[in-house]
Amino acid sequence: MREANGAIPCVNSITPTIDKLIQELNGAQVFSHLDMNHGYQQLELDENSRDITTFSMHIRFYQYKRLNYGTKSAGDIFQNKIKEELTQHIPGVINISDDILVTGKDQPEHDQRLEALFETAQEKK
Repeated sequence: MREANGAIPCVNSITPTIDKLIQELNGAQVFSHLDMNHGYQQLELDENSRDITTFSMHIRFYQYKRLNYGTKSAGDIFQNKIKEELTQHIPGVINISDDILVTGKDQPEHDQRLEALFETAQEKK
């Protein structure tokens, strides 16, 4: 992926500051932590982006169809996608890198937010 990484533009993601996290977590009593380690591999590459990822084996050439480990901006692309499509519009749901933190001041509020997150994820599937 060295050559491919040279052709891929850098993508920046905004990680919440400690002050922002403290503000978001203020009053929360119930928490869920969803770890989406290597979740970026679920993101499909555009057809025109696949040429950049071509690699050869002893018999033939192959291309990645999904965002793969080794792409320098994979984590940032994934974090931005999660923030834009899943967590941004749900209060008490925070995206930090490849983790999602769901909070609530009580169990019913937490469960409502968790259900909203799952419904949104199902719609975006």
